[in-house]
Amino acid sequence: MPLWGKPENWGKMATIRSSNQLNDKVLHVRPFQEDAREVLSGLREALAGLVSDLPAVTVRRPADLQRALNIDAKLSWQTTKVAGAADPLAAGVHVPGPGPMRKLLRAASKGHAPASRVEAAMTAYRAFEGLIERHAGDRSSFDSMISGYAVEEVGPIDLRHKRDAFRAQSHILGAQARSQLFCNIVGPSKTPGKLDILSVRGFADLRRLRPHASWVVARLRIIDDEAGKPRDAAGRRPLEVNKDVPEVGLLKDYCSERLPAVRGTRTASGFLNVELVGDAVGNNSAVTCFVGDIWQDAGSQYRTEDDHFVRTCAMVRTPSESLIHDVLVHEDLFGRVSPRVSVYSDVLGESGLSSRESDLLPAREEVRFLGAGVAALHCAEIPRYPEMADDVLGRVGWDPDRFHVYRCRVEFPVVPSSVALSFDLPEGD
Repeated sequence: MPLWGKPENWGKMATIRSSNQLNDKVLHVRPFQEDAREVLSGLREALAGLVSDLPAVTVRRPADLQRALNIDAKLSWQTTKVAGAADPLAAGVHVPGPGPMRKLLRAASKGHAPASRVEAAMTAYRAFEGLIERHAGDRSSFDSMISGYAVEEVGPIDLRHKRDAFRAQSHILGAQARSQLFCNIVGPSKTPGKLDILSVRGFADLRRLRPHASWVVARLRIIDDEAGKPRDAAGRRPLEVNKDVPEVGLLKDYCSERLPAVRGTRTASGFLNVELVGDAVGNNSAVTCFVGDIWQDAGSQYRTEDDHFVRTCAMVRTPSESLIHDVLVHEDLFGRVSPRVSVYSDVLGESGLSSRESDLLPAREEVRFLGAGVAALHCAEIPRYPEMADDVLGRVGWDPDRFHVYRCRVEFPVVPSSVALSFDLPEGD
């Protein structure tokens, strides 16, 4: 086969061909899920046999194993989780590392476990290391891969990764917040069969870590859930008129006394962005800022060709320790509803409108019913939150005691992502 290009590049071309040959071999490796299930089943059985055959001890809890082998609590917990896992794939997130596994097997040998059981566990663990090498290359990547098949078991790992991402992105992006608030209040419209939506959003203790970095504290638009197109903003009005930026409904009574300059900008995709501009950093730059708007005739009260459900979507673009995503629904509209939560990756854009299964993140977030009335909104992260909600509801003439409150609280929400709460619309009469 002739080689084209400069002679000094021929070695690189040969390397590429070698890599292609390696890829051909990789294509013949069994699918990850199939391979992982078999290997982890073997490791689960080996550890279960090792634990069950320890002399003069019955292991019912991690503490029993800890006392029997004189190992630390974490290792005993990991071992019993793997040995007792109902799903072998779920066991993958708990398998000890090489060092702790060596400690376990040495302790088992000293504890007079049968040599055959120790050898079987060692062989099974080597197979596990081979699984990592074949499919992931390192343990961290393996943990990320296996978490997609063991969603019920990844809570602690998921939170650790999200916390690490929060710290890294705070440094890279130059800003962080104690909490992000996204609250949509769904109430009756003056137009029969229509809904009005009152929106309050912003941040508590948002601070810059890098000077001269402007930051968007709120963005909003309304779309048809089927057509996926932004609706005309003619029905939107700010709850409080700001003379400097009239279209931004800055709720000044609930913001920091000294706010930097605020500006509103519209994007090509139809978002209204509310942006803070300044150069202070650290604690001197920390602000709490909320804006409020009402969208009249924002949607239908009943199912239509374009509207099948109500969905409120909190777009996460700022590293935050928590996201408080609340939905308040007037009791006369639907009675009690059952909102569902979905967390979508927004790495492909800023739309915040994805409903593709491939964009779903393996999150374990929940929606909780907190009761009726704005007193149920109290949370430590958002100062004067019930008072603020009572105020804005009074401005539009809605009784604050007649709303059901639903909350999704997300620790260290992923940047960039959209946390969507949705519930189905009823059929019309």
